[in-house]
Amino acid sequence: MKKKKYLMRIFMHLHAPLKERIQMVKDLRRSLDDKLAEGETIEEAIAELGEAADIIQEYEDLGMRKRTKEWVLAVIWILIGIVVGYLLFTECRILYRGYNYVMVHPSPNTAVYMEYDLDIKTAIIKIVFESMCVIVCIGNAIWHFIKQKRNKKEM
Repeated sequence: MKKKKYLMRIFMHLHAPLKERIQMVKDLRRSLDDKLAEGETIEEAIAELGEAADIIQEYEDLGMRKRTKEWVLAVIWILIGIVVGYLLFTECRILYRGYNYVMVHPSPNTAVYMEYDLDIKTAIIKIVFESMCVIVCIGNAIWHFIKQKRNKKEM
């Protein structure tokens, strides 16, 4: 049971991509099994390999946590870009149509669409602002992916 807890603690607290965590735990399990086959106790084998916190800290000292952080930040920027891009698409569609509409329910079984005119200046300002936001989001996502790739090459 101690071996399983030891490996699980490393797996859960290690800040690395899933494939790397799985591979690291597999390697540690093989090392523990080899040491147990040689006749060592589980406590001696764990002491020889190092405590879970030490292994995690050693891995993070290599810069793996930073690499994972770059990937997460890039994904967050992509998601923000998708949301802002949808807002931009909606605003452009409304501006192209020249009007907007609201669905009004005068009774439970009926719906009436009411059109209203746009304030063109406000719509254009929104489109320009949302366009800049999309460009910033895409640029940040690309920058984080490039930074992650450079960090991989340095290692």
